[in-house]
Formats: sequence, structure tokens, C-alpha cells
Amino acid sequence: MRRFADMLRAGGVKATFSYAGGDGRPSTPRVKARLEIKPHLIRYVFLVETQRPLLSGKPSLGFHVTVEEYEIDEEEPAKVRPIEQHTTRTVYEAEQMFAQLVAKHRGRKRGPVGEPDERYRVPLPNPSVAPIRADNLAKFGLPATPGGEYLEMPSKRIVTGQTHASGFIDVTAARPAFFVSDERATLPPPRTRGLLVTRTNLFRQRGKWRWLTETIPTAVVGEQHVLVSVENSRGHTYALRVGCAAPVKLETYPEKESEPRLRPTAYVRATVVGRVVGRIRVDKKTDDVYDRIALS
Repeated sequence: MRRFADMLRAGGVKATFSYAGGDGRPSTPRVKARLEIKPHLIRYVFLVETQRPLLSGKPSLGFHVTVEEYEIDEEEPAKVRPIEQHTTRTVYEAEQMFAQLVAKHRGRKRGPVGEPDERYRVPLPNPSVAPIRADNLAKFGLPATPGGEYLEMPSKRIVTGQTHASGFIDVTAARPAFFVSDERATLPPPRTRGLLVTRTNLFRQRGKWRWLTETIPTAVVGEQHVLVSVENSRGHTYALRVGCAAPVKLETYPEKESEPRLRPTAYVRATVVGRVVGRIRVDKKTDDVYDRIALS
């Protein structure tokens, strides 16, 4: 979200990143954009990451995107009026919604605007990608290619082997979300000094891991809850979300004896973990689970 605020500022939007909270409430990340409609009329677009209850009553991460209007009067307190409110399951969906609302309410101009432009839409970035195992390809009318295929959704176009400038995986919703940037890229040469080969995949529960702390609802694949596993020569790290700012190749490993054979691969200089949200037991080992991991 901090990166998203930086991107908005680069595009001429008055955006800030901060943590909302206080009065004993936990701090939550927030992006705010300020849109000057008229001299005494300002609209703010907010993106806030919050804990929201599921039907089971257990908490799960969610993202709220809202638009509020502030009418400023020098002699009276500001009048606040809600304009729009939307809820999304993943941060990428929230960022796309946020970008559309900023575009709608500020129009095509940069800086102060007059009336909102209801027709204007910014291009939606970050195509969604679905890793499909070889034994599931028949459901998409495709032959059982060893190692499986990556399909761009919703077009179902095969994109296996492509390298994109960045990628993001999220398992906090009912189904996993995997996005890559529109921008194509190339991987650096193998064995480049200071870079670690880093492979990412969905780690199915399937008797291989269990929560030692309070269970966190995660996405389900094949009736199994999953986490995101990040592997390099130093071992495995687990998270609910993984973002990679380095080039990511949609790589398959058909020679592996077992799944997962679809493992997006990057050459990474830095791995930064977020907040510990729980602990799991994997075989006889105990590991932390992070809310996010940033690769670059």
C-alpha cells in the first residue's frame, strides 16, 4: 500500500500513506487521496485494510475503499458526507477500485477538477494468472502438459514461461489470487552475485502442516487450506501474501517427483517479512506465518 501511494503521487494525485487507529484500537494501514473539487469542497478517497468477520465469526483481512466529501465553512465545522463505499477481498482489487474512483472523481485533468467524469476509466493493470496442474488441464480443454500450465484469466490464454516485472500472491480470501504486472521483463543471469533463486508456491495443508496458534482462515484449493511458501537456499518462509518487485518467471518444474511443479521463480536480493500472525508445525518443525513477505 505504501508503494501504491508512491505510484499515485507520481501520477499527480495528492496521496498519503499512514496508519489509522488510536484510542486503544490497533493501527491499520491506510492510503488517502485528496481531490479538490471546488475551493470549499474536497473529496477524499480512502483505502483501509481492516479485520472483518467471516460467516464463521472468525476474523479475516479485508479492504474498504470509500469516498467522502468535506464541505468547508470558515465559520462552522466541516460537513462530511459519504459518497461511495466498496469492499474487496484482495489488496490488488482494492487498488484497482481506488484508482477507478480517483479517476472518476478527478476527471481527466491533473490537479483541481470541476465535475466528476463518470465515463473515465483508467486501464486495469495486473492480469490475473491461474497455475493449473497437468491433471486439471483437461477441464480447460488443454492436453496434460507435464508440469502444468499458467493461464491468464479470464481469457485462459497460456502464459507459461513468460517473465513479468512483478507479481503478487494473496491467500486471505476464499480462493487464491495471483497477479502479475503488464510489463514484461527478463531474469538476470544465473548465479548473479548477491541474488538468491527464490521459488514461490501454494502450500496445501493436506496433513503437512497445522496451526499451533488460533486458526486463520485462508484460501482453499482442492478442499485444502493453503499458505504461500517462499523457498530459497536458506529454507522456507510462510505468509498470507507475497509481493515480488523483481522479475518473476512463470516457471514449471516437470522433472520434480511430486507437486507443486508450478512455482513462479525470481532472483531476489532482499526478502523482508512483515508481522507474525501465527505459528504452524511442519512435520517436526515450528515456523512463523507472516502477514506478508516482500521480495525485491
